[in-house]
Amino acid sequence: MDADYPHQGGQICTPEHNHLPRERVVVPGPVSCQCCGGDRLRKLGEDITETLEVVPRQWKVIQTVREKFTCRDCEKISQTPAPFHAIPRGWAGPNLLAMILFDKFGQHLPLNRQVERFEREGVSLSLSTVADSIGACCAVLAPIIKRRGGQRAAAMYSLIVSAKMNDVDPQAWLADVLHRIAGHPAHRLDELLPWNWKSASPAAHLLAA
Repeated sequence: MDADYPHQGGQICTPEHNHLPRERVVVPGPVSCQCCGGDRLRKLGEDITETLEVVPRQWKVIQTVREKFTCRDCEKISQTPAPFHAIPRGWAGPNLLAMILFDKFGQHLPLNRQVERFEREGVSLSLSTVADSIGACCAVLAPIIKRRGGQRAAAMYSLIVSAKMNDVDPQAWLADVLHRIAGHPAHRLDELLPWNWKSASPAAHLLAA
């Protein structure tokens, strides 16, 4: 909304939606007077109607390129080590894995329902592949899960509830921990627990939203 022209009338979303980004769509105004047909028009103001909308989830494939170099002196090949992946061969990134984990343990959405939803969105994944990813993630998170105690599923439920109680987005926490845990010092793993966790992204904290 232009500062020079105050809002007049129209339907505005509730204050709970003030944190959401706005997309401004301007309907072209009239080029002539609707009464006399004259073309000497001057902007008087504007009416704004706000409509809550959602953008469908977008999928993408990230290509991690590791260039190879050969030494002109000894002819040996040098290459940067491959980045850590929670899943062998890195078929799924931390955000996707966090979504699968959170939907299963935080939203109680069965894996077959998740696979069906992926299929509708144009991404084909077998149920066994997704199930294997749960096991692989739990293996990666084992040092944290052991600190929580109990069986694997119960510990995952407990960690997600703990994240919510500490005003932390469980899915953001899972994605960040899956990404960082391999290179995190073992004696400082407690820093990755929900009540101690700090992320570089302020959006991960529910209170900051």
